[in-house]
Amino acid sequence: MALRRPSYQVLQSAGIAGFFASVMILHVYTWFMIGVVMAPTYILLWLAITCLVTNLAAILFQRRYSSSPSLSN
Repeated sequence: MALRRPSYQVLQSAGIAGFFASVMILHVYTWFMIGVVMAPTYILLWLAITCLVTNLAAILFQRRYSSSPSLSN
């Protein structure tokens, strides 16, 4: 989004990254189910949630600022 890519490229990148982050969250939840509760469990969960939030923010900012007029005139 910072490079002003077209909306479809931002959505495609965020969608792919969101898929892998979701898979990682499900994987970490399986660790919780079997009782593996250590520092890497929480670190990976935090990284996956951060990835999802960042991608969601990129999509929202892209939609908000792509439709507004440019301020560089």
